[in-house]
Amino acid sequence: MISKEQYKEFEQHWIMEYMRNPDYRLGQAFLNYFPEIGKIYLDGGDHGANEEYRLWNTKDSKEANTIIQKWLNE
Repeated sequence: MISKEQYKEFEQHWIMEYMRNPDYRLGQAFLNYFPEIGKIYLDGGDHGANEEYRLWNTKDSKEANTIIQKWLNE
């Protein structure tokens, strides 16, 4: 799970990267910043691989954020 502090650091990173490259998707950035999450997905078999693929490829930031929220500590 990801702490609120870690997520805030990621958000700052993503904003800076997005300003340089508007095609950089939120889910793509999240999985690049937290590669351990991608590994957990891929270790989960076909369902996990499908979720990882969906998060990586979605251009809808709201959809990506909904998936990402599942990884955050309350």
